[in-house]
This record gives sequence, C-alpha cells and structure tokens, in this order.
Amino acid sequence: YGEPGAGKSFLALDWALSIAHGRAWQGRHNVTAGSVLYIAGEGVGGLGKRIKGWEFHHELPGVDCPFYVLPTAVRFREHGDIEKLMRTIDSLGQRFSLIVIDTVARALLGGDENSATDMGMFVDACDAIKRHAGCAVLAVHHSGKDAARGMRGSTSLLGGVDASLRAMQDDGLMTIQVEKQKDAEPAGDINLRMVSVGLIGDQTVVLRETDEQGAPKKRRERLTGPQKIALQALTNLAATKGPKVSVATWHDEHSAKTPSATRQSRNRARDALQNKGIVVIDKGYAWVNYDLLKGEKT
Repeated sequence: YGEPGAGKSFLALDWALSIAHGRAWQGRHNVTAGSVLYIAGEGVGGLGKRIKGWEFHHELPGVDCPFYVLPTAVRFREHGDIEKLMRTIDSLGQRFSLIVIDTVARALLGGDENSATDMGMFVDACDAIKRHAGCAVLAVHHSGKDAARGMRGSTSLLGGVDASLRAMQDDGLMTIQVEKQKDAEPAGDINLRMVSVGLIGDQTVVLRETDEQGAPKKRRERLTGPQKIALQALTNLAATKGPKVSVATWHDEHSAKTPSATRQSRNRARDALQNKGIVVIDKGYAWVNYDLLKGEKT
C-alpha cells in the first residue's frame, strides 16, 4: 500500500512479470517461475505500455510467458463474481503462482472500506481464491489521508493479511518497508530507483534496485495514557496465557482495567495500537509485536 504516485502498481507488475518469466527479481532475488493473473480493476489503460517497457528493459520483447490480464474489476463482496472468477481461473488451465488485485478500492466497489464487515468479506474472498488456485494473492491498496497511520479503511485488513508492505516515493526513489510479516522475520528496507524507459512515441517507468538512501522510516508518536493501559492489559494476559490471546479476552481485561472509560475510548486506544503495528490481530487472536515495541517511545 502507499500514497498515490508511490509506485505500487509498478512494483506489483515488476514482481508479477519476474515470476511469469521465471527471472530473478531485480537480478538477484530468486523466484520460482509460475503463471500470474493480474486483475486490472483500475482498467488496462497504460498497462500494456508498462508491460512492453518492462520487457524492453529486461531484453525480453515478444517472449511469451504465462501472464494473464483480467481487464475488469471483480466485486469481492459478491459471491457470484467470486464464483465467476474461479471459473475463469479454471478455464485458463494454468497452475498459478500469483494473483494480483489492483486495487482493493475497485474490488470493494459499492462497499465501505471503513466497515469491518465489508473489509472482512474482502479478506474472506481473497482466502477463498487463494485456496482455490493454490497460490499467493497480492492486493494493491492506498494509504489513508494521514499516510503515517497506515492503510486506508478498516484495520481488519491489516489483521487479515500475512504480510503488509508500505511503498514510499520521493523524487523517483522508492522505498519498500515491511510492516507486518506473519510467521517470519521482517525483511529490511529495499530501495528502488524509478527509471524512465523510452518506447516508440512514448515512455514508461521501470524499477531498478539501488543502494541510494531511501526515505526515512515513519516517525512514531508516543503512546498515550489510554493506549498504554490497553497495551498493558494485553501484555499481562500474554504473561499468563501465552503470547497469543483471544481478542475477546483482551477486550474484557482492558474493560476491567478502565471501568470509568467509555467503550468508544477503549476502542480508539486498541485501534491505535493496531494501526501502529504494535499489536497484531489475526483470526480472532491478538499479540504484541515486541520487535517493533523495542523502538517505540513510550
């Protein structure tokens, strides 16, 4: 995810074409070759130019590869659309490695990104597609009005994904930060230079890994008093019940520690911890991201 112009779609396409061509990403990060389906919910205008520019840059013009484009949005809240997508996947007769959804906003057309219910339906649909195709699903998403606060919309999306990566761009220098990585150590930042590539009568952009200094990591605000209490409630439970605690148990413990606080204020405190990445929620369980907490000013 990232702000408009951060290069999110260029990055998704770079990954997708590297997999489809079985080419090491950025020349040194090995990939396993496989088929890719790119759901171009924002439309295909400009996508063909980007693909041609990538192939020209990597000296692969006209080389066939199992890269398929679906030139229309799929409504992930509609069961019929998901069933149709599954039939489309089956009809292609490919063993897919990656399906790209560009973007979450288009996949939720008619829904509310701020609704935990609607976002939960999107996550459930992604899981269904992942199971059906037996591959990874990558969703391209926008940051909120305040980019430092993370992805746009309900925090249930962050809780539902296996990994969350933030894309930032400053004067053509793109930085990728891993903000969540389930069941693995987060990778370090990766910096990419956006390079202009000329085509006949037009031009586009490709990405090239660089050692140039990337954008600084986002500054984190100090935890407020209510946020500290919510965090303490979770850490206390983790000490007695194990690192992962049911969300309901955490809510009950937090309520017991703050009997005079309103329900809304408790919700705001817990949501803030999740937005900052200090607390991770997945499949009804919550736990503390202690690696991130070490650098948090409290």
